[in-house]
Parts: sequence; C-alpha cells; structure tokens
Amino acid sequence: MARYARQGPVGMGGWLAVFVATLALNAVAAVVISWGLFHLAGRASTATFSAFYRTAAVGIILRGGGYGYLAWRLIARRQSGTVRIVVAGLWLLVLTLPIVTLVGAWFGSGTAAVGAVLSPTFFRTAGYAAIWTAYLLRSDRVANTYAPTDNALADVFG
Repeated sequence: MARYARQGPVGMGGWLAVFVATLALNAVAAVVISWGLFHLAGRASTATFSAFYRTAAVGIILRGGGYGYLAWRLIARRQSGTVRIVVAGLWLLVLTLPIVTLVGAWFGSGTAAVGAVLSPTFFRTAGYAAIWTAYLLRSDRVANTYAPTDNALADVFG
C-alpha cells in the first residue's frame, strides 16, 4: 500500500478522477439497462422469462447503486477508511452477478443463469475490480488524498 507523503499529488485528479468517472458512468448505465429489462419483462412470452428479466433488472439496479455509492464515497469522504471500503465494495459488486443469476435460476431459467455466470460481464467486472484495486492500493495520489487521521472514530463514522 502506498504511504502518505506530505509532498506529491493530492485531490481528485489524474487516474483517480478517471476512476470516479467510470463509477458514475456504471451507475447511470445500470439505470438505463434496468429500464430496458423491465420493459422486456412486460413483453416476455412466459412468466419464467418475465421473472428472470425482473430479477436481472433488480440485480443491475443494486449494482448501479453500489457503483454510485462508491463514487460518492470517494468524492465526499476524504478519510483513510474510504479506500478500504471502496476496495471491498468493488469485490462485492463482482459477487453480485453470480448471486443474481442463481436467484434467476430459482425462477426456472437455469441455463441462462449458468451462461450469465460464465459470461464476459463477470470476467470484465472482476478485471475492473482487480485493476482499480491495484491502483487504489499503490497510488501516491490516493494515499495523499485519503490520508490517515488521528481519530479512529471520526475515520469510521465521518
């Protein structure tokens, strides 16, 4: 993990700004995609596909909310605990795809669920989390922007 230094880049800029922008874009994309899935659910030929589309839409909404929260956390909370929360959140978002697809399989679309777990989306999300986790843990800008505080309670509760 990068160490805090009084000199060096500080603040929301460089690759940190790119990361926050991608989080915000993922949140907006989730809203658009979930709206489309709810629309498809209304036109589905069977109740099974309708339930599967609705389950997928709810999962995407949860992922979008997670991305939005992580972006907000990086912008609004300049505390050392923020980096740990964002890294944990990225990896929890990777796990949402298998969980949502298993719930979709419970509604009767098992083949679609297995295909979704092995889909490029899962591997893309895992790669996204791996790359940005490495950046967050090694960047001098991140270490300087989210410097440790002396008060541990203020670090946790804001």
